Amino acid sequence: ECFDFEKLRNFIKKKPSLLFDAMHGAAGPAALRVMCQELGVPKSQLYRCDPRPDFGGCHPDPNLKWASELVRRASLNEDGSPGDSLGEELALGVAFDGDGDRNMIVGHRFFA
Repeated sequence: ECFDFEKLRNFIKKKPSLLFDAMHGAAGPAALRVMCQELGVPKSQLYRCDPRPDFGGCHPDPNLKWASELVRRASLNEDGSPGDSLGEELALGVAFDGDGDRNMIVGHRFFA
């Protein structure tokens, strides 16, 4: 086993603020299946999980520019520096590229 789903479910039960942005790419259906159906994450915490041939007109590159909603919700500035807090402390945010093999990870006022 690669993942301890029981520990992940216990983390989700604490109702952390999460946001997963699939950028209208291939990772969307998998994110919905694993995050919502297996782990119980509310669907409202998944964003742009419906794959579209044109990626919904956006650029499917998980970076500070193209994952701007995730960056905003993480209280980050466009350059990645800590910004003004929105009052919500995003515990974990992830944006995936178009085919789901690269990602950007953010939390409250930081990114990796």
